[in-house]
Amino acid sequence: MQRDKRPRILPADSNAIVPLRKLTTEIETHQSSQLEKVDWHPWNLPEVIKWLGAALGYLMGVVGFIALFFPSIGTFRVLTLVLVLSIPILLVAGYYAAGLINLARKRLRQYSALHILISSQDAELEQLNEKLSETETLLLGLGSHLLASRIEIERVRLSRGKVFLIIDIQSAQLQKGDQILLIDTADGKTFGLFEITEIERTRYTAQIVANLDAVWAGDLHQMASSESHPPPGSAAILYRKGQETDEQ
Repeated sequence: MQRDKRPRILPADSNAIVPLRKLTTEIETHQSSQLEKVDWHPWNLPEVIKWLGAALGYLMGVVGFIALFFPSIGTFRVLTLVLVLSIPILLVAGYYAAGLINLARKRLRQYSALHILISSQDAELEQLNEKLSETETLLLGLGSHLLASRIEIERVRLSRGKVFLIIDIQSAQLQKGDQILLIDTADGKTFGLFEITEIERTRYTAQIVANLDAVWAGDLHQMASSESHPPPGSAAILYRKGQETDEQ
């Protein structure tokens, strides 16, 4: 499959087209500068086990030291064992709860920044919608203008390897040097730029000068006849007057 290389027709006011990618990048940059990522760090299990073992050993040492000076503690063996085993678990639970509280505190502190960010994004999206509406209006007006000034193409001729347009002389007032653009009305792409080279009593003849679509040209060369109809859905419009070309 050949890649479609036909250039697109852009509106005269190209500044009306909003650079969506640039706007998205600005929003992401603004978000990263305003909000720092706040997340719960995953536990390192070996470190937790190591820390629990150290705490348990320390507690057993403390209990043994106390039992050395207070022999009567031996009568509370079950209670002592429960305390020795539960204190490390309570410490870990307390550490986890402190982490959750700290995480909630950081997120609450960022609430105002998040609210400002959302408000700014809403304003930017509103501006984007307004510019998009302006662009759509501009494109609709441009399309209506192009269709109103379209030039009737009688047929396409292939001669000596070059493409020519045969134009009904009653469809437009043209002169030598005028440039005609053949476009696809569906997507605005071009089939080629033609220039008026001959004026006869009933017709104009325009020769290809630039931007010939490779796919369309290949189809023309494969046809048995040297003449054919213009591409379906195509329209010819006046691109540049001859005197403007001479001035340049």
